[in-house]
Amino acid sequence: MNSTTLSIVLKTAERCNLNCSYCYFFNGLDQSFKSRPKFILRSTIDNLISFISQGMQDLNIKKLSIIFHGGEPMMQPMEDFIYLTEKLLQIVPRENLELSIQTNATLVTSKWIDLFNKYKIQVGVSIDGPKEYHDKYRVDHYGNSSHEREERGIKLLQQKLKTPIGFLIV
Repeated sequence: MNSTTLSIVLKTAERCNLNCSYCYFFNGLDQSFKSRPKFILRSTIDNLISFISQGMQDLNIKKLSIIFHGGEPMMQPMEDFIYLTEKLLQIVPRENLELSIQTNATLVTSKWIDLFNKYKIQVGVSIDGPKEYHDKYRVDHYGNSSHEREERGIKLLQQKLKTPIGFLIV
């Protein structure tokens, strides 16, 4: 059996709820993201699913790994996130599908964690360390701290998520 895995980093959100000063995407010279849809469209999801399915078939790839990314992927409407995940499950058997999300954890709720558990989605959290370092660069669009919100989200994940949390300390 071919053990090759197709790995995709999928940008599902063209926006972020934070305004990190070092963000190359949102604080760079290219501001074209403002003219694109805020979140991945269902029509784009449908086209993507068709493309992935055909590509996996043509190349005899059995395993698929997708990282939901952004901006902040948890800004995407939950219904669209479910739609995308269900569509992926229609083309790849659960045992051959690895799903993960990279988040700043500020929008974590019990409902999101229920989805992560239901679909076996691994969670990676990016954080800049202790409050004094974190809030130097990772503030919201009003200049407010994000550390307490991230910390709250991480604690909720630790309490309810059934898989280990990964951390990206910037």
